[in-house]
Amino acid sequence: MRGFLVLALALAGCVPRAVNERIGALEARVAALEAGGAGSGSAPARADDSLVRAQFMQAEAEVAAGDTVAARQTLQGILDANPDPRVEQRIRQYMGELSVVGQPAGSLADSTEAWVQGEADWSEGRHLVVFFETWCPHCRRELPMVDDRLGGRDASAVLLTRLTRDATVESVQEFLTTNDVQEPVAYVRQDVADRFGIQGIPAAAVVEDGVIIWRGHPAALEGELLDRVLPAL
Repeated sequence: MRGFLVLALALAGCVPRAVNERIGALEARVAALEAGGAGSGSAPARADDSLVRAQFMQAEAEVAAGDTVAARQTLQGILDANPDPRVEQRIRQYMGELSVVGQPAGSLADSTEAWVQGEADWSEGRHLVVFFETWCPHCRRELPMVDDRLGGRDASAVLLTRLTRDATVESVQEFLTTNDVQEPVAYVRQDVADRFGIQGIPAAAVVEDGVIIWRGHPAALEGELLDRVLPAL
């Protein structure tokens, strides 16, 4: 059980608070089961945990190499093998993220409600796009790292969020100042998130000349993948 939970959490970014609470409760139950050993209430380890993890790592390697078609086939193979339902939803979500690669990003100007700071246009050039919300702890960790990922690379960045009760103009500006975030930031409508297949945050994409060339979690942007989608100058 622990192997599948770790895989599910690794795939997930920030989700609504209620879901985070359920995840916390599940982690506590896992810890209790592991502490209880092999008694009648414990869940036995599945023999195919390591195989699923290996297949998922293969899919991630294919994504890093730019072969999203092969990655989706690998993920579909996991589903076809009747995977544990605890990870099936997240695998399907990952496949959904891969499905937007190659699709037009649409017009940012037409979908922007307001700019909090700066402005951007992704119709030309290469842009790192990050979706975030100020209440999300993973977002608070990832956004200050945007500059580090762009250092020495032929790309700019644009950060997108939603205008909600918890994300007023004042609260977002305070968040950006506290974390020394300099990139352009906009409030966007739901259609932008739909075009990018956003189901959890933080989420990231790379857009080149108005086309989505990569989609995933910002923490995945390292090594071979980072060099491919955001090449050095």
